[in-house]
Amino acid sequence: MAAPQKERTFFRLPTDIPIEVAVPGTKAPLRATLSEISEGGCRVTAAVMLLRDSQIKFGLPREGQSDIPIGGVIKVIDVKPDNRTFTYGVEYVGIRPADRDAIYQFIVAAQRRAIEKRVHAENGSEAPGRVRAVQQRETFRVKKPFRVSYSLGGMRAGNPAIALDVSRSGMRIVVDRQLSQDRAIELQFTLPNDMLDVLTRRVETRDSSIFGRTVTYKEVRAKAFDELRVQAKILPGVEKSGTKFLYSVVFARPKPQVVEEIERYVHAGQLMELQEKKRSAARAAS
Repeated sequence: MAAPQKERTFFRLPTDIPIEVAVPGTKAPLRATLSEISEGGCRVTAAVMLLRDSQIKFGLPREGQSDIPIGGVIKVIDVKPDNRTFTYGVEYVGIRPADRDAIYQFIVAAQRRAIEKRVHAENGSEAPGRVRAVQQRETFRVKKPFRVSYSLGGMRAGNPAIALDVSRSGMRIVVDRQLSQDRAIELQFTLPNDMLDVLTRRVETRDSSIFGRTVTYKEVRAKAFDELRVQAKILPGVEKSGTKFLYSVVFARPKPQVVEEIERYVHAGQLMELQEKKRSAARAAS
């Protein structure tokens, strides 16, 4: 007996991608459009009528890479008489874990591009110098504060600080002493793991036995952040508030592991912002 359906947790990405769909019993692939995709299923629009529970296969095109093979079963049919099109809700079947992960990465990349495009559009009316400055700061900064430690020449290691406004290129730090500007500094920190809740994935497992087919669902939490060490440079300029000093630092030739972890953190922040905007829009609409 199939496990009861949980509330949908997949992020569904709207798309407009031409595809060719293979359906058993048809001699040639059918032209269609992939109109929405998630880790658990997709929506396909076509001018041809197909039956519920029909199996379909197609390749999800990726720029500069091979197509991702996708197979599934039609579970929902939505007919639009005005333009004589059919939209099919497809549940994935038999997709390899590596291909499912590739779908997830496809969605993540598309989300990043959409966010960066939106931020650039919002700043498009500003002066060119300001737009370049925004782009150099890589458009998105996670404002959540967390603890870091730092050291630089002539000082003991492990000095406490608070990190703010983290981006792929750097961060701001709050310290309790004045630092020499334009100097190298080493930062040691672990990014906040509670940010990873938004990256929790729902994985479907299908098993067959003499009693029939069983579908189970399991939530897989993203891997915890590793402790990081990164060299940085203190930029000119300081803000002072009472006994605290606020400096901007830029990462200097960070290792690939550092870049990967910070990108995961920034992406989680982007998704949290998107979800909050959706919730705000839903509240306003109600």
